[in-house]
Amino acid sequence: LLDSEKKPVAGASILLTPMEREKSNAPISLQETSEGVYSTLIPEGLSGEIPARFEIFRAGARLERNLLLSLPE
Repeated sequence: LLDSEKKPVAGASILLTPMEREKSNAPISLQETSEGVYSTLIPEGLSGEIPARFEIFRAGARLERNLLLSLPE
């Protein structure tokens, strides 16, 4: 994750929430693995094209985007 000056953004809280209609939409928390690098394991059973909400929280600011995940079957 980089800011507008292409510097790593450390210390953010990031949530990925699948928006599947038939299943639970529990948020998935991403963990910072190094400065500005965040990762998570995708829960078993998520595959195909899935709409999701991506939220970043840091220092009182919040950024939210909707996206389409494309996961292998």
